[in-house]
Amino acid sequence: MKKIFLLLSLFVFLFSCEEYDNGVENSTLNYGFTRTSEVLEVDDTSPVMKVKLFRSVGINEATTVQLAINTAPPAGVSANNYDVDDFTFNTSVSFPAGATEAYLTLNFDPTKLVLGEEKIVNIKVASATGATPVTNVSALNTNLKYKLLCKFNTVKLDIKQDRYGSETTWAIKDASNNTVASGGPYADLASNTTLQLPTRSLCLQNGTYTLWFYDLYGDGMVTSATVYGSYTLKKADGTVLVSALGNAFTTSASHSFSL
Repeated sequence: MKKIFLLLSLFVFLFSCEEYDNGVENSTLNYGFTRTSEVLEVDDTSPVMKVKLFRSVGINEATTVQLAINTAPPAGVSANNYDVDDFTFNTSVSFPAGATEAYLTLNFDPTKLVLGEEKIVNIKVASATGATPVTNVSALNTNLKYKLLCKFNTVKLDIKQDRYGSETTWAIKDASNNTVASGGPYADLASNTTLQLPTRSLCLQNGTYTLWFYDLYGDGMVTSATVYGSYTLKKADGTVLVSALGNAFTTSASHSFSL
């Protein structure tokens, strides 16, 4: 009787080991991104960024997910506004045997990015292959917002142009009189009014600078005696470095500031 019991026990043990060899046959294998959204600050000296993906079970075999840009992001998610030349990425991501993490790698071209400009791309898990258990692709999308990283001082220039924007230009020069940033001319307006231009963000090292504004006609940023432009330069924390009205100069105006 003992022999029969031992044989039955051995049979059950062997059967159990074979059925649960990798321990996941009865588990659902999920794939996806660990975050539904991320902000990536691209360093111009190290422009490779990684975004983590997961699989819920570290099975003893390699599996692969295929990624693609989602041209129709889910409801409530910001629309894509990326440029195709901004980056490249690996559309196929492999999970090594036993691993639960893998990475999407994006290689950015910093020369295509403008400081202060945030762009968005939504990337999705398109499919998953190579899994023995039932595969369920979840957490399908991640919304990536990316922008150029400033490692020095971020300053923001706000300009309210007058009607004759084609006459207005500006430049920021360093202590050696080298131009480190510039802008204009701008489009003329159709009527005697002003226009608030998009904020221009700049990245400047510590030092002394001069902000120059120029008017080609020689009457400043002036439409009429009561309609004129203005400009303000601020630090990222809101501290005002320069603030002036467009009727305060004729051909040019200069303002020194330090960071």
